[in-house]
Amino acid sequence: MDERLLELLIETLPLGVLQIDTRCRVVWQNSRVAMATGGRVGEEFDTQGVTAGDRPAVLAALSAVLDGKDDIELEYGYRSRCAGARRVHATLRPLLDDDDRVTGAIICLADVTDATRLREELRHQSTYDELTGCLNRASTLAALHEALSSANRRGTAVLFVDLDGLEALNNRYGHAVGDRLLIMVADHLRTSVRGSDAVGRFGGDEFVVVCREVPDAGRARRIAETVVAALTTATLEVDGDRLHPRAGVGVAWAAPGSAAAESLISRADAAMYEAKRAHTALVLAH
Repeated sequence: MDERLLELLIETLPLGVLQIDTRCRVVWQNSRVAMATGGRVGEEFDTQGVTAGDRPAVLAALSAVLDGKDDIELEYGYRSRCAGARRVHATLRPLLDDDDRVTGAIICLADVTDATRLREELRHQSTYDELTGCLNRASTLAALHEALSSANRRGTAVLFVDLDGLEALNNRYGHAVGDRLLIMVADHLRTSVRGSDAVGRFGGDEFVVVCREVPDAGRARRIAETVVAALTTATLEVDGDRLHPRAGVGVAWAAPGSAAAESLISRADAAMYEAKRAHTALVLAH
């Protein structure tokens, strides 16, 4: 193929394409690479724009491909001089002479910033409750399964929190106020438990907290008491009224390897209903 035609074809690709020699100096590059990096032929391939956390992986990939390893693919962050912070997918392929000696490499660079952002948005939507930012039901159960199946040497506790009167509040003040109450409750739950605990919205007015590495039922109860105290102090002001969330809390604890996720959730749920029947804030499952 004519060299000029080949160069034109490469320029039409939605990719940055460049060739480097064995010392990582740029032998040839298309305009996309030049615009993004500001580098010139004869200069070393730019790794300074790579985000600090990804730079070791990029340097290792360059070293490996110039040692004649197979094609390498990786993704990394890069700060482009013309487009700012971007996400790049790179494919590196060694170039060999007739004696199979490495003479350099071809690198293809694709901007995957938008695809990465979309992927993260979809992951977030599939993991978290849109209103409260808590884990959704499926992710809460996954967190509980993970806690029970991991090398948890102490035990696992589950807190089941069910709000009272949400429907009546929605009827009186509107669903926007009900949503504000749910958001406030979620915030208080997150700040009242440990950083390693997982807070999930299990249903419309139900929340579940998964606590790993809890040594015994007494410690589980104390965590739940902290949650109750936090909800007791929560206040939402609406049209001059001060609204306080009311909830029943059930807590269940299991020693390592002694219970399945569904069983532990069921026990905490039953303890929550027992708390409501007894008109008390908290019940520990037996």
